[in-house]
Amino acid sequence: MRNAFVFGLRWYASGVVTYELSQPNWVVVATGARWDDDTYKGPVRFEPSDVVQGVLLIRLVEDRRLEVEMFPGKTASQVAGFDANAVYYER
Repeated sequence: MRNAFVFGLRWYASGVVTYELSQPNWVVVATGARWDDDTYKGPVRFEPSDVVQGVLLIRLVEDRRLEVEMFPGKTASQVAGFDANAVYYER
């Protein structure tokens, strides 16, 4: 997390955190084949996907308030920042 520091037991961060979202690829360890998500074929491992399905932006705007927005079908380079569709969550 960029620009983060610890104060007591809380994390405070400045700026926007950007997540590129993708579909996970689960691969059967023994064969290297993609797991069908249905039948057990032994241990599986996660392999990240190169296909980005959307972007999630999150920003801590106050001590207990998050600004969140999702951009389906876009990559991080296509998203300039929050717009009027952002929502706020308070805990």
